[in-house]
Amino acid sequence: YRGVGQLARAVDALRDHFYDCVDSFGADHEYTLAARMSYANTLRERGSRSDLTQAHLLAEEAASTYQRIFEPRNPLTLVAEVNLAAILRAEGERQRARQLDALAYEALRDALGERHPYTIATAVNRATDLSLAGDRKGALELSEEAFRKAAEGRGPSHPHTLAAGANLVLDRIAAGATESAEELLEHVLGRLRRTLSTDHPMITAVASGIRIECDIEPPAT
Repeated sequence: YRGVGQLARAVDALRDHFYDCVDSFGADHEYTLAARMSYANTLRERGSRSDLTQAHLLAEEAASTYQRIFEPRNPLTLVAEVNLAAILRAEGERQRARQLDALAYEALRDALGERHPYTIATAVNRATDLSLAGDRKGALELSEEAFRKAAEGRGPSHPHTLAAGANLVLDRIAAGATESAEELLEHVLGRLRRTLSTDHPMITAVASGIRIECDIEPPAT
């Protein structure tokens, strides 16, 4: 449901799934933690004020539980913190989001390598942090790197590749490279329109010049 843009149905399904996991396995079970995080990610994407408040609570709980059960630098803990950072940005808490992403990016790069999908997704979001902080050069360099590695590792049509490309468009525009930005925007929108419905939220956001978040769906270990 979420992948095709049906966010209301996705939220309903994930809410039911999360509470079923709590009832069946307990609040700290690996399945419950994964369900909690997916539910928070989808609430963040739907994006109402109440959605963001609930998403924040769920993501904070998931991150702290992963940290307690695993360890602070475990990739699952870091993924939860990357997702929490996306929620914080949506709430306007840019400094804390930037701090979480910076730490997670370095730790994921050390643990999994710079070409791992989790590291690349975090790099996309880290570039957004830099852009919001006014570091245009840093944002552009990291966006270029993330887009290239996403395309090489995940293919040209993967959602994270297209998210990286969409954000790179904005960073190129900010740097004055409008011609290459327009070419890339046409490329990204073309691939999105071939794979998604014309009214999909991601297409609307990219066409409107809104930066795209790369959240990460954690596995149930």
